[in-house]
Amino acid sequence: MSVTTIESARWLLERKWPVADESRNMALQRIDQAMECLAPVAAAREAFVSAAQSAGFHPA
Repeated sequence: MSVTTIESARWLLERKWPVADESRNMALQRIDQAMECLAPVAAAREAFVSAAQSAGFHPA
């Protein structure tokens, strides 16, 4: 799976994510904050990676 934009990361988390856990919720929150320029994109990226790992995905 290749995620190249913050919009595609948000879409995946909302619609195609295999688990609904705290990591997913935190990633959605951080992405929303980054999209509103209230948090750095790096924080959203870290939260997304954490959610991916908790869902069983591993970096390539």
